[in-house]
Amino acid sequence: MSFSGVSTILPVYLRSLDARKLAKFQRAIDSVLDQECSIPIELIVVDDGSAVPIREHILNRQNVTHIRLSRNAGLVFALNAGLTRARHDLIARIDADDYWRRGKLAQQLAVFSRDPDLSIVGTAMRLVHVDSARDCDHVRGTTWQHVLDFYAEVGCPFPHGSILARKDVFTLLGGYPHDPRFRHCEDFALWGTWVRFFKCAMIEEVLFEYSISEDQISARYFEQQRLASSAVQRSFLDLANHRQIPGAAAEVAQFLGRPLLETGKILFIAWRYYTDILADGVIFDAVKMLVPDRRIHRPEDARNVTADRCFYLGEHHSFDMPGRLVHDISHIRHMLGESIP
Repeated sequence: MSFSGVSTILPVYLRSLDARKLAKFQRAIDSVLDQECSIPIELIVVDDGSAVPIREHILNRQNVTHIRLSRNAGLVFALNAGLTRARHDLIARIDADDYWRRGKLAQQLAVFSRDPDLSIVGTAMRLVHVDSARDCDHVRGTTWQHVLDFYAEVGCPFPHGSILARKDVFTLLGGYPHDPRFRHCEDFALWGTWVRFFKCAMIEEVLFEYSISEDQISARYFEQQRLASSAVQRSFLDLANHRQIPGAAAEVAQFLGRPLLETGKILFIAWRYYTDILADGVIFDAVKMLVPDRRIHRPEDARNVTADRCFYLGEHHSFDMPGRLVHDISHIRHMLGESIP
C-alpha cells in the first residue's frame, strides 16, 4: 500500500501568547516536522481567529501551510477547514500544546503497510499535568474489537492527537459533525460512526503526549461535554452489536468479493442514504446485525417494501417493484472512488 503523504492539522486559538505558550506551540510544530517518515509530511496550522498574531511564528518553516479564519468559529470549523486544504491521503492531528514522540508516524505507517483494510491507527498516550507527579500513561488494546469494546465500556477510543487516518474515510463521513447535539464531543460522535463500519487499530506504545490545562474545551465545558458524550455513547450501546461487528463485516466482505475497507464504504453509504436495504439470504443476518437501525429485507420480500427506494446488497437479482427505485453498488461508484470497478 502506498500513500502520497501525511497532512497534519493543528488548530489553534490563542487569546494571548506568552513565552511558555510560544515554546509549547513551537515544540508541537517541531514534533511533527522532525518525524522520520518515508513519505512527505505537511503541517496545516489553522488559526481560528486568534486575538494575537500566529503567522509570524511559523514563517520560514518548510512544509507548513497557514490558514487564518476571519473570526473564532470553533474547533470543528477549524478542523474541517484543515481537512479541506489537506493535500495528502493520510490525516493526522495535534494541538498547540501537545507533542509527538519520535517514531510515531513510522510505527503507524508500518501498521498500515501490514493491513490494507485499516482505516485509522491510534497510539497510547501520556497525560501531562502541570504537576508532573500526576502524569500517567493510557494504554489500550490493539485490535478493532478492543476499540469497539473501549468505546462501549469507557468512552472516546482514540486519543485525538494520536490518530493517523485515511482522508477518503474522513471525506465519506463528511468530516467532523456540526450537529449541535455533539457540541464539545464532535470527535467522539465521529468515531462512533467510524468504528461501526471501518477497521481500526491501536499501538500500545506511548507515542503521543497530551497536555492537561484549564484552557482546554474539556475543562471549560466539562458538563456540556459529559452530557453530549453520554448521549452519543447510549446511542452506540442501543445498537447492541459492537461485539459482532468485525466478524459480520468480514462475512459481508467475503460474500461481495471485496476488500473489507471497500465493504465498509458500501455498508456506510447504504446505512447513511437508505432506510430500507435488501440483502441476499447468505448475508441477511450479518447485514441486519451491522445496521440494526435500518429495515433489512430479503430479496423475495421486495414487493412488501413500502419505501420509494432501497439499496440492494447481493448478487444479480431482478425485482418486481413497480414505480420504486432499487439501487446497488453500480449506482454509488462516484461515492466510492476508483477502487470499485
